[in-house]
Amino acid sequence: MDPLTRGASDTTRVWLETWEWACCGDPFGVGDEVDLLVDRRTPSAAFVENAGATLAATIDAIESHHQETPDVTEDRVRGRVHAIHAVVQEHVERRHLRRPGFGAPPDARMPAEGEEFPSTAATSAMAS
Repeated sequence: MDPLTRGASDTTRVWLETWEWACCGDPFGVGDEVDLLVDRRTPSAAFVENAGATLAATIDAIESHHQETPDVTEDRVRGRVHAIHAVVQEHVERRHLRRPGFGAPPDARMPAEGEEFPSTAATSAMAS
């Protein structure tokens, strides 16, 4: 069975968040022994929406080393690291000025009478 497939024999794919390891995670590499605290075994709906169903289906556990609770029996994954895969996601942000009633918040400020709305001023200048 492919070791990247969820549920492959003797393989557990664990998702680690960059922000958690950036603040206080210990570095490790292929061949190292690890002991990871599992926050959950099933990706949340938000995780699936953000990462995509195809990738989420390959994840066996979501790690969180900020959730340790002395009174609770912890779910852990212990073993040797066979591979490390990085997931990079690009976000493209676009900003569009909108008039109230056309997607802008109801309390958005309209330009003063006789003053052009910023997006139409830019369009007018480009058309000249």
